Amino acid sequence: MKLANVVFYLADTARLWFDNNEDDFTNWAAFQESLEKTFCRIEENRRQAERLLQTRAQLPGESSESYIQDVLSLCKRVNQSMPENEKIAHLMKGINEELYQILLVQDYSKTKDLVERCRQIENLRRRRITKEKFQRLPNISATSSGLEEDDLKSLVRTLVREEIQRFLPKVQDLQYGLESTADVASIVRDEVMQALSPLSTPQRRNTAPIRRSAPAGLQQRRIQRSNAAPPRKTDV
Repeated sequence: MKLANVVFYLADTARLWFDNNEDDFTNWAAFQESLEKTFCRIEENRRQAERLLQTRAQLPGESSESYIQDVLSLCKRVNQSMPENEKIAHLMKGINEELYQILLVQDYSKTKDLVERCRQIENLRRRRITKEKFQRLPNISATSSGLEEDDLKSLVRTLVREEIQRFLPKVQDLQYGLESTADVASIVRDEVMQALSPLSTPQRRNTAPIRRSAPAGLQQRRIQRSNAAPPRKTDV
């Protein structure tokens, strides 16, 4: 009876296939087998699902629910009676790193328990208030409250270069020997610290300016010149 009425439920290519092979359908079982071989391609679909399952991983921005349901669908296509531990293994190997680290601390024997735990984590994540990192506008310099480590390093390097370039010509014009390069380093260091002081500590009001002493060689020359007696008219 079923074989006699099935023709009314077929259309297009399936109806042509039935008309061309109707003589081969001796019973309902033979019809089912021929139908599956022609249109279902069960084994080919199973192999394709197996390939997808081996490489399936949660995509960026994809929810855990979407990933889990897709993996479970692939598991069913590969093996309708797949054990629970295999399903869990397939789910764990492709889930995102954050969820993986949380789920790793507990053993799951049933798929529904793992799915429920993922839903709880997703709900908690949605409720969490996150603060997005401030994006600095182009051509806007950083303030003292928003400086990052790389910005501070770059600023220090720039200030040191400027101070050295400004200071070295003065040293060459004085034509005296410094006792050591430590004098130059200390002066440059003081200039840099003074330039950075508004960024590191609040600026103090009504503070006297810092007076720096000249190098020892320059002080000695000034003392000798001040102690020298003025020339007499009879010496000329």
